[in-house]
Amino acid sequence: MAQLSEWLNIMLGEISRKQAELEQARREEELRREEAAAGVIAPEASAGETTVDEATRHDQAGIRRRA
Repeated sequence: MAQLSEWLNIMLGEISRKQAELEQARREEELRREEAAAGVIAPEASAGETTVDEATRHDQAGIRRRA
C-alpha cells in the first residue's frame, strides 16, 4: 500500500508539473498575440524574427519598386 501511495504522489507531481508547463506556454502565446495585436511585433513573426519596423521597410521598398 505504501508503494501505491508513493507512486500516486509521484504521478500527481508529474501532472502538476505538466499543468504548470502548459499554463506557462499558454501565457507566453497569449502575450505574443497581444504584442502582435499592439504592433510590437509583426503578426507573422515567430519568436521576434521580424519587427514591425523591418516589415514596414520591406513594404515601403516594395511600393517604391512597383511605382
